[in-house]
Amino acid sequence: MTSNSPSSSGARVTEPARATSPAASTLKATQATSTRASKSSSLAGPFVLARGSAPFYLAEIVNLIRMPDLMIMDKGAESHAAFHAHIDNQVNTYGNLLLLNLVKGRGREEHVKDACEDLVFSEKDKRNKENEKVADTMEVEGENRGIMDTVDYVHFNVHLETSGDKWRRVDEKMEELNQTLENSGYVYLEAGPDPPAPPVKVQSGVVQTSCMDCLDRTKLMQTSIAKRAVDKQAHDFGLLHHPEFSIAGEEEFMKMFRELWLDHSNFIATAYTVPAPKGVVVDKMTSGWRYILNNHSDGYKQDGFDLMTGAWQPHGDPGEAAVLLHDKRHWTTRLVPYIFWFSLVMILFTLALRRASSYSVLYPLSLYASFFTICATYMARNSVHYTAWPRLNYQPILDAIYYEGPGARTKKGSEAHGGGVVQEVHMGEKTSLDEAIKAP
Repeated sequence: MTSNSPSSSGARVTEPARATSPAASTLKATQATSTRASKSSSLAGPFVLARGSAPFYLAEIVNLIRMPDLMIMDKGAESHAAFHAHIDNQVNTYGNLLLLNLVKGRGREEHVKDACEDLVFSEKDKRNKENEKVADTMEVEGENRGIMDTVDYVHFNVHLETSGDKWRRVDEKMEELNQTLENSGYVYLEAGPDPPAPPVKVQSGVVQTSCMDCLDRTKLMQTSIAKRAVDKQAHDFGLLHHPEFSIAGEEEFMKMFRELWLDHSNFIATAYTVPAPKGVVVDKMTSGWRYILNNHSDGYKQDGFDLMTGAWQPHGDPGEAAVLLHDKRHWTTRLVPYIFWFSLVMILFTLALRRASSYSVLYPLSLYASFFTICATYMARNSVHYTAWPRLNYQPILDAIYYEGPGARTKKGSEAHGGGVVQEVHMGEKTSLDEAIKAP
């Protein structure tokens, strides 16, 4: 069985700036295995895994196209402090930490890989130099073990390695990580009628997987790691008596195991997207639905998260709610989508209805098609006006949109994309809020 427990070492904005955070958010999964040893006792083996966003300042800014703009912000000391906050939290909670990065090694995801590796290796080098200085000063060797000494980093390009149905590469990677996984171990408990005994074994480390959305690729790798843990537990519990035997040979169990992890991953996916699709047609429909949610719904969902978790606190003035609900966009900007949809409907009606001649179809069709094209072009070039941005904690969004410092951005938007409309709208709201709060 699995259980989900979100654990965040800092504030996080999910959409539209999906992962802008002072320390990365993580989601813990616990796989609990148990068997009856006798009539009065049983054996249990919980095993913890983690998935989480990259531990640096990262934003995916939705823009009405299929692929959001990817923004990586190198804030120098602030970025290193955020990285420290995440690593310290994970190591203090779980012990040894293996960062398993599953992003692609080229394209837009290459920037994520490079940024993560720069932080990890630069911090390791920095800590190693500090340890050497301390060891020289104290004339002690091998006893000054810092937090970065407990952190390992591995990059595994899942898409490239498994292309062409080469799923054996996942098992080969598990073999490469075997020693690290063995050292991390799992919790081994013996439960009986007597008072609880101390654990026979404890888990001393955790694997944190990360990709772009921590869904499909993470599901694949976490399932493989969990299967390896179950196999080890089956041998320790005495369920598999020969070292060469493997739990993979138990077809009935493996069917249940795969369905369990599939349900677990689908449950997590529903938190901010839709369940995993099955079939080509359903896949296309699901992709379209995800596009609609990303651009036109996730901002409101983020507001709900912020309100329910206390990340945003109301000031208790009714005037604030009215300001938040008021649309401050210019009336012409609000009118464009109505013309767009009206033109589309009229194009369909014109094509469907019979006319006396082809000219009676051509003229209105050309007119509505022109309106449709002009409106679509305008909305695409001014996408910032037509995206559902969070309206409560909007400052991280503005910080990402108007970021001009070092880092990487996969696509430089148009002037309107990073223009002054969002700034103007939100600054106007903030001013109105201040006035409402100060009003007698």
